[in-house]
Amino acid sequence: SYSNDALICPSGFTDVSQEVRIEGISDGSHHANTCNNCADGVIQRGDLTTFNVPGDTLASTSILSWNAEATAIKLHLESAILAKNQRSVDVTRTVINKYGAVEWNVVFTQNPDMTPPGAGDIDKLTVVQDPDSGGNINTVLVNEIQKGSMGLSGSFEVDYNSMQLGTAREMSFDETANRFKAKLEEMGAIGRVHVTRDCYPSCSMGGWGSNAVMGSNTVGGFIWTIYFLRNLGISNGLSYPLGSGNMEPPSIDATHLNGNIAKAESVTLEDGSAPLTGAFRLEVDGEATSPLPYNANGITMEQSLNDLSTIGHVNVVSHARAMQLIPGISVSITKDGTLAQVSGGDLRTHLAPKDQFRLGGVDGTGANGEF
Repeated sequence: SYSNDALICPSGFTDVSQEVRIEGISDGSHHANTCNNCADGVIQRGDLTTFNVPGDTLASTSILSWNAEATAIKLHLESAILAKNQRSVDVTRTVINKYGAVEWNVVFTQNPDMTPPGAGDIDKLTVVQDPDSGGNINTVLVNEIQKGSMGLSGSFEVDYNSMQLGTAREMSFDETANRFKAKLEEMGAIGRVHVTRDCYPSCSMGGWGSNAVMGSNTVGGFIWTIYFLRNLGISNGLSYPLGSGNMEPPSIDATHLNGNIAKAESVTLEDGSAPLTGAFRLEVDGEATSPLPYNANGITMEQSLNDLSTIGHVNVVSHARAMQLIPGISVSITKDGTLAQVSGGDLRTHLAPKDQFRLGGVDGTGANGEF
């Protein structure tokens, strides 16, 4: 049944050759594949002529189909020509209803000029679709599901001797390990240190490694690990043995550190050992020497022993003794070789330049080792 009478059908066909027919179709029968009086249905499938972050210049000039695969969208967005870093995205595609409506979920995992690279609040995508087959222009809906965070910038101050004015050192939010080390060693309270810098909490989490950040409370940034190799003391200005001593945590001022709830804090990973101090006596047959300093050399001890009346003349020879095993590190060297291969760790986290250490020998005694 159909009608072109506006009183009966106010939205009737304008073309009198068009009609609606109601036919009974049994299972297994086929519709006619041609119809002279049929009108084409309207299908929303214009190509996506624009699909990018505002301001990005894309190397890709290809036009995306209306139902482009997730991989095509990913390659398209990642073709942005950027001065620093490469933009990385994760894209998923979902067909959300029987009419073919398509939804893409785009997660920005690496953005230019951001620290960590996964930080950054990206503007909404600009997406434009060609008119559909009926000439209609359809607006593509773009929604922001999770707002991006502000990347790190600015600086913070570190001070290991807050009792003195002007001793604090300003550290950039991304200070290199070498610069961090140099600035620490400028302080009067610091001897010799080794510094490493790593991603925090790891190089695959917290906005690093082009991996999506789950949730708005994820923390990401840098971690600097400071190894105190020589500390100030009373033995020629240093602690004894070299490397002993415990440094108190520094004071940190993060007033000028910028970011999403940005902060800088200090955590003690391992306490230092107490240095040797004081004096001792040697007693032979009831007669004791005068007090000997904890770091007495062979000459001092020889003179003290020779002052005793209970023994004759003695000669004393002194040398360094290495009894503490460096954990996890092993060294291999060929017979008569001059170079040693270190494995299992970094000696720079245990020894300062020119420090002596023992290769081989018996643990705890130092016997038969080589310095």
